[in-house]
Amino acid sequence: MSTHPPRPPASRRADVRLPKPGRDFFLPGFLFLTVLGGMTIGMGKLATTLFALELGASAAQIGLIAAAESLGMMLVTVPAGFIIARYGAPRVYFVASMGPALLCLLLPFAPLWWLLAAGRGMVGLCIPFRIVSMNSSFLEKLRTLGPARTGWYRATNSIGIAMIGPAVAHALISAQGPALAFGVCAGAFLLLALLGRALLPAADGASPAAALDPTVAGTGFLQQIRALLADRVVAESCLIEYLSSSTSSLHSTFIVVVAIAGLGLQQGEAVQLVMIHGVSSVCALFLLGALLHRLPRPLAYGASFTLACSGLLLLGTGSSFVTLAAGGLCLATGSALIHLVNMDQMSRHPVAKSKISGLYSLAQMSGSFSGALLGGLLAGFIVPQRIFLAWLPLVLAGALLLRVRARRIAPVIAVAAQRS
Repeated sequence: MSTHPPRPPASRRADVRLPKPGRDFFLPGFLFLTVLGGMTIGMGKLATTLFALELGASAAQIGLIAAAESLGMMLVTVPAGFIIARYGAPRVYFVASMGPALLCLLLPFAPLWWLLAAGRGMVGLCIPFRIVSMNSSFLEKLRTLGPARTGWYRATNSIGIAMIGPAVAHALISAQGPALAFGVCAGAFLLLALLGRALLPAADGASPAAALDPTVAGTGFLQQIRALLADRVVAESCLIEYLSSSTSSLHSTFIVVVAIAGLGLQQGEAVQLVMIHGVSSVCALFLLGALLHRLPRPLAYGASFTLACSGLLLLGTGSSFVTLAAGGLCLATGSALIHLVNMDQMSRHPVAKSKISGLYSLAQMSGSFSGALLGGLLAGFIVPQRIFLAWLPLVLAGALLLRVRARRIAPVIAVAAQRS
């Protein structure tokens, strides 16, 4: 297992310098692409949930619909990273955006919930290639962008997913129904395919960092995967992202159901809860990035864990719009904080960023799949709102596992430091 020395102060790190004037032209176009891509995801999620309710789908079936998309994403996420490392992000992103564009035109004609789930599963097969393309491109540039911008990618993505996407979908569905929302989503995917060819950088396989990649020299696909998972930074980041994504997936899948079917809130109020969660995430990602290098990693982990548990308690016991909104705020802030720590660590890793992004995205997708699937199964036995309380033991178990693992690794790191 590889080890890494403690992170040095920001003042001593050459890789956190801000870019020189005239060299950051990549950022504006990338962020626009991110917002538009996030909007398609947000529109698709809300349109699918509301369309499923129109079809008479139960809470458990809605959970299975969301899980089908996550399952499709899990199947190709890791191979996507290696394909992008070979062929480059622009070409892969173009092809992976055309598939969802066609599928979104067909989804509003699904007469049964399981056909809708099958369609979302096929969309899920395309999304990882887009996500890994974007994530690896940002990680490759993050060393020159500086630590204050660590959360900008997810922040702008969250603007599209949780703010613009749901708002546009709600307006379109209220006016013309789900068909128009899916049609606009298809048009946005087509635009993304064209813009991605021009805005995304080439593959990172020829970068100086990739030349130091310990997983590329004469090894096969599975051997490279094992080498990556043996790395402490990669393994811990993936485990934490799994826990964070599964909890966030639980919120995005069931908050609308709990608000409308459980507490009797209006559809507009349910959409506001989704948007409040998104606004909280965006604000945390933009504001906490500048403080990242001053915050010790154990403190960041502890704060994120506390916020997650508080959010689940509020969501599981709340009886009003305000309580549910506060729970979403806590979950969003905790997830944003832990994401900043993970991105900062991985941006300084020598492995090709598309390969790290593939594993990291797999942890994210498997977490989303677990949250939706297990939540849907639990909904068959308990009231949907109580699913949030039932999720607390998983978060506690994950935190305990990380703590035990850190205690086991600490002596290994000390011995390695003495030998060096």
